[in-house]
Amino acid sequence: MATVVGLSARYANFLVHPLLPGPGVCQICRGPAKLGYPTCWPCHEAARHLGTGVADTVVPVSLALKGEQFANELWRYKNAAGPQQQFFRMGLAAVLWRFLALHERVSPLTVP
Repeated sequence: MATVVGLSARYANFLVHPLLPGPGVCQICRGPAKLGYPTCWPCHEAARHLGTGVADTVVPVSLALKGEQFANELWRYKNAAGPQQQFFRMGLAAVLWRFLALHERVSPLTVP
């Protein structure tokens, strides 16, 4: 039987740490933002359409850079079919499980 560590191990080489807060970094998702803007375009558009405060707590696991492996994995878990989709879903669920096990106690998600 597969383990969480076994299913998530292949991701270790291509997960990209979110950016540190500062100029050119989105205040919501910690991805790249144009210099002088507080948020990236997707977060700006989400707030514009859904209202501010919708994503007031975001805990990024990894950046998914276009054309890179993690972005490909996310696309496949959403768009592949059958056993291939299950393979990607299980791997990404294992990554999330390990991330939460390591960070849940110190993340903003635990603020009362």
